[in-house]
Amino acid sequence: STITIDVTDLMNDAPVGGLATVGDMVGIPKINTETFDAADGLPKGYYKEHMNIFRQKRPRDFDAYAMNDAIITLKYALFLKDHLGKVPHTIGSYASSEVSKQRKNYPDQFLADPDRPLRDYVQSKGAECVRPGQADLYEESRKALYGGHNCAYVSGYGYGRVLDFDLASAYNVGGHLLPIVDYSDDSYPLIKPNDIDKYMHRAPFNSEVSNSFRMKNCDFTPIGKQMEKSSVFLIGIGKFKIDYPDDTKFIVTPSHSETGAPVYVKHYTDWCPLLDAFNAWIHGASVHIIRLRVPKQNQNSLCVFGDFQNREIKLRNAAKEKMKHSKKGGPQYAQANGEQLLHKLTANSTYGKTLQGAGDHKSRDFDTYLMVETPKAAVTDPLIGDSYTAFTRYLVS
Repeated sequence: STITIDVTDLMNDAPVGGLATVGDMVGIPKINTETFDAADGLPKGYYKEHMNIFRQKRPRDFDAYAMNDAIITLKYALFLKDHLGKVPHTIGSYASSEVSKQRKNYPDQFLADPDRPLRDYVQSKGAECVRPGQADLYEESRKALYGGHNCAYVSGYGYGRVLDFDLASAYNVGGHLLPIVDYSDDSYPLIKPNDIDKYMHRAPFNSEVSNSFRMKNCDFTPIGKQMEKSSVFLIGIGKFKIDYPDDTKFIVTPSHSETGAPVYVKHYTDWCPLLDAFNAWIHGASVHIIRLRVPKQNQNSLCVFGDFQNREIKLRNAAKEKMKHSKKGGPQYAQANGEQLLHKLTANSTYGKTLQGAGDHKSRDFDTYLMVETPKAAVTDPLIGDSYTAFTRYLVS
C-alpha cells in the first residue's frame, strides 16, 4: 500500500506575526529567548541568532523552547481544522476553493472555460483556457494590471504636505461593490457613444449593463455622464489617452512605467479599468477612448467574490462579539481573537487569488528549487482583480 504525506508550512496559514501571534491565538504564549539573553548578560536577540550556543548553555530551556513551538504548531493545525474544516496549504488556497465551489450554482460568473476540466485552466498560460469569446477581455485585463500598490512617493529629502490614506477593509469593501459579471455573453458589438444608454442604465433593482459592448476612438464624456446616472461601480477594461490639466496637483490614476511599475503622470496613453478612466475624467482630465470592452453585468446582489468575503466578515464580527464578552488575556479571549484574525486573513486573501498567475511573476518550485511561472488559481480573473484596486483608488480620491 502507498502512504501519502502532505507537508504544509503553517506560516502560510498564519497572520502576520509568526509563531508569537499564533501562540496567542491558541492560548499558548511563545517562549521569548530574550529573557535568557538578559539573565546571562548577553545582547538582545543573541540566543535567537545562536541556537547551538543556547542549547549548550541552557539545554533544559532549549528543549522547552523547541517543544513549545511544536505544540503551538500542532494546536494551530487543530484550530484550522475546527474552523475551516481542513488544514489548507495556504489561507489563499482555502479562499480560492471556497469561491470556486460556487461554480456549480453561478457558472456564468467564472472566466474559465466551463467545457474543460478546471485543472486545464489552472495549468494553462495566458488566455488558452478561458471561455470562448473572452480571450481578448482576459489579455486586455492583464495589460491593465497594477496590483495592490503600497509605496512612498518621496525617497530621501522631500517637502510639502504628505498625506497617507488607508481605507479600513479596502479589499472587502471592493468585493461588496463588484457587480455580477455574466461571461456567457461574449458578443461585444461595437456601439456608438449616443447608444450607450441602451446598454448601460438603471434596472428595476439597481444598475446594469444589459449586454456586453465595445467602443473605440471616441470621447469618454458620454459614457462618463451615463455612469453618473446609473452607477460608477461598473467594470470594463480599455486603452485610454488621458491628459490632466497642467496645473493639476493631485493625479489619481496610475500608468505603467518602462519597468511596468505604476507611476502617476499628467499625460499618458495606457490600459486601465473603466473606473480609473472615470476617476480621471471627474478630476478634470480629458479622456479619449482608444478601445473599451465592457461585459454584461448587474448589481442585483453580491457576486461570488463579495459573497464569500461577506460570509467571512460576518464570522469575524461574531468572533469580535465573543471578545467583548470575554476576559482580556483569558483563554476564551485569545481564541476569539484568533478566530477574528483568521477570518480577516481569509477575506483579504480573496483579492490576491483573482490575480494569481495573471501577471509575469514567478515563484519557487521547492521540488527543483528553480523559479517558475506562478500557476493560475481556480478563480484567477484579472478583470475582477483590476477592479478591486480601481475601486479602492476611486474611494481614496
